[in-house]
Amino acid sequence: MAERIQNNECSDLHLAIVVPTIVLMHQWYDEFQKHSNLPMNIIGMLGGGYRDSFTEGKRVLISVLAGAKDYLNKNVRDSKIGDKLMLVVDECHRAAAGEVSKVFKTPRRYNLGLSATPETAWAENYSETAPGKELGDIFYELSFEEALHLEIIPPFTIYHYGFLLSPQERQKYDELSRQISNAEQELKARAPEKMQSGNAFFSWIQSGINAGSDYSSLAQAFLNKTSLRDELLYNMSARREATLDIIKNELKTKPDAKIIIFHERIDSINELYLFLIKNKISTVIDHSELPNSYRQESLSMFHKDYAQVLVSAKALIEGFNCPATDVGIIVASTESVRQRIQSIGRILRKHGNEKSSRIYVLYAKDTKNEMIYKKNDWNDLIGLDCNRNFIWQKNTALTPIPMIKPLPDDTQIDPESLIEGIEYPGQYEGEEYSCDTSLNIKNSSGLYALNMDDIAKKIINIKRQAGKFKVTYTCNYVLARIPRGDNWETVFITRLEDSIKFQSNPLHGSSQNYDLSSWANSNEPGTILPVQDVVVQESLKYSQRRGGIIIKPVMGGQKFARFSNRANNKNMGLDAENLVAAIKGLISKGIFVNRFAITSDNIAIFRTKGVLKLLYKLSEGLEFPD
Repeated sequence: MAERIQNNECSDLHLAIVVPTIVLMHQWYDEFQKHSNLPMNIIGMLGGGYRDSFTEGKRVLISVLAGAKDYLNKNVRDSKIGDKLMLVVDECHRAAAGEVSKVFKTPRRYNLGLSATPETAWAENYSETAPGKELGDIFYELSFEEALHLEIIPPFTIYHYGFLLSPQERQKYDELSRQISNAEQELKARAPEKMQSGNAFFSWIQSGINAGSDYSSLAQAFLNKTSLRDELLYNMSARREATLDIIKNELKTKPDAKIIIFHERIDSINELYLFLIKNKISTVIDHSELPNSYRQESLSMFHKDYAQVLVSAKALIEGFNCPATDVGIIVASTESVRQRIQSIGRILRKHGNEKSSRIYVLYAKDTKNEMIYKKNDWNDLIGLDCNRNFIWQKNTALTPIPMIKPLPDDTQIDPESLIEGIEYPGQYEGEEYSCDTSLNIKNSSGLYALNMDDIAKKIINIKRQAGKFKVTYTCNYVLARIPRGDNWETVFITRLEDSIKFQSNPLHGSSQNYDLSSWANSNEPGTILPVQDVVVQESLKYSQRRGGIIIKPVMGGQKFARFSNRANNKNMGLDAENLVAAIKGLISKGIFVNRFAITSDNIAIFRTKGVLKLLYKLSEGLEFPD
């Protein structure tokens, strides 16, 4: 592409190639040396001890991402070549977030991103990422099937080995899962609505721990238990035994086979390395905590056939080119599809001698490890019927089992087969909403739905509580998750005839040109407000404890409104008593109030069935302890 641009558009084209690792930087340099017709004195490197520059007459600069984010932008500006620069970002998904995305501040005329998996852990939609916004749309994709047809990769088979936890491991796993689930439910009940899922939830947890909040000990316990469960799965004895079994069988079939092993944890890599050495397997090791000289020696020994097995960390998944590898074993990995695809790509390098390559994926059956299969159809993911699934047990013949199939989406489910309150047979997917005990339904933007109280009633009736639910994207199925023993079950609530309609204005707005105060003085509690866009001063809660109390949430706890017998301002104390009386009067009519707000003109309001209603007009306000 660069050659075509130089020949047809920009005769003085300069090339900045950004790579995530020093290893990749050297590989790119070697490829230029082997295959390009450019003089090597115009090709420079930036990073790993190299400080070449466009200002020194370089036409091609290969830069490591960590250094490029700080130096490439200045280098290009100082050289005044931005209008004739092509920026190539290899493994571009690595530049998707944080400081490294600064590389996109580099002025350039042309863009090219390279990645086997442009989606990231932060955004499955490529267009939402920094590379998607900065480099442009995906314009070319090469599938495994096409690469096989073009003979870029060898034929291959992926063997998925599921193994069972020992009785002791199962008992510990189930107990940790129960503790994690209980802590998660309690934390999500405390978390702000927008911080109750995904990365936002974990950010909220970590910020609470750092700030020493009232939930910090619970949050720390949640993280600790999660880490212990991961450690249990990563360090299962079956992983080591299955790996040794695979290696021995491969070397028996092909004594000169080359094998790469991928693992998620460095401490587990060290243990696996010693385990294989103890079992007389010719093995070398590579990970980021080893000295560079040791790592280079290990890779050299593997390249030169002094060792047949390389045990590596996930860091090696990107930026390592080993063309003479027959077998890959993914001993342990996250539930990331991207990471699995990257691992597979390390093995599928055609080198002329192989008949086929084999990839083994090890996972703990009936655990969270299986989520990657429940979310993705692996034959569709790879584009080929190359997946084989087995149960592996020590000293036992492999037992073939069907590949786990992901649950269908809503378009694949017959609506006539769905019964309200019964388990839903598809994916728990769709737009997320929440409902409360006042039958309000709102979306993630804080907008309230209109005339949806019947749906809220069904949700509360089936879930036995208010909370989150989803509406599927295509068929408008209302779904909720409820606990069943140690697991969560997706249940079908109902089907909407049409999409949910929301008010045009959220609670926070402006009631201009209307005398709401005079209106409130002449209307009863429970009357619908004539304007729905009001300015809220503070949000409060009501509890029936102690005969009825008004609660003001504050950092690290809560305060209670003072009644006449304790208030310094007796009128404010009387306001609190009258407000509680108004709430009790509504409750006696079947209108439950547990949250309400005070407007800028001292009117207490509440929301039910998506509509704001009058609660009580305060004369002076409420008094809380300092």
